Amino acid sequence: MNITYRKINDSDREWIEEFIKEHWRSGQVVVHKTVYAPGELQGFVAQKEGRNVGLITYVFESDSCEIVTLNSVIEDRGIGSHLVDLVKKEAITNNCGRLWLVTTNDNIKCIYFYQRLCFRLTSIFPNAVDYSRKIKPDIPMVAENGLPIRDELEFTLYL
Repeated sequence: MNITYRKINDSDREWIEEFIKEHWRSGQVVVHKTVYAPGELQGFVAQKEGRNVGLITYVFESDSCEIVTLNSVIEDRGIGSHLVDLVKKEAITNNCGRLWLVTTNDNIKCIYFYQRLCFRLTSIFPNAVDYSRKIKPDIPMVAENGLPIRDELEFTLYL
């Protein structure tokens, strides 16, 4: 598969906002009591034949790097893994001691994916999604897989 990867640039911002709305229900991501606008963050885009097929966004804070969003429209082809690897390299270059992210308890594919990449489950925040719903009320109570969406799970890869 001929996939190319590049850093986000200003001409991507409008596409990112639409892509995030499509995949995250709105242009905002609310996690660990923080509101992010992924269209304003750093990241990488994956492209196949000039078409955007993947996106990862991240933010640096102190000596850590947080992955805020990761999506690929083509699954099981290594796009997500490669995007994470690019952010990992950025984190190392910026002297970060850890790469981390937060997901919700219902996101089984995500949980499996990051554990396969050697991330460790480092914290569980019971009922944290209740707070997020106050800011972003369109977060559903139940996921498409039938699981209740209620807890945040933090995964960390120490660098």
